[in-house]
Amino acid sequence: MMGAKDAAVISLAIEKGASATGGFLGNVSRISDALQQVIPGAKINLLGHLNGSPIYGSLRSGIGIVERSGITYIVQAVRGQTVKILGKLGE
Repeated sequence: MMGAKDAAVISLAIEKGASATGGFLGNVSRISDALQQVIPGAKINLLGHLNGSPIYGSLRSGIGIVERSGITYIVQAVRGQTVKILGKLGE
């Protein structure tokens, strides 16, 4: 489940142009920019990998993004648990 701050970061990133079909590195940059606005001083982190693709997001909540087959997905990646795909970014 996504908390209010994570939802605010994702929403702001989408306003800045992040999308499911946008380039993944651009989406990471937009998430990082949005994170700085919502939580000054916070940083996006490498949370792990899903089938070889990096997951970037919040160490605290485990909410992040990953690219699979050219589509960016929002995921929850908590250490020791299976990665949950929450949906496509922006949908």
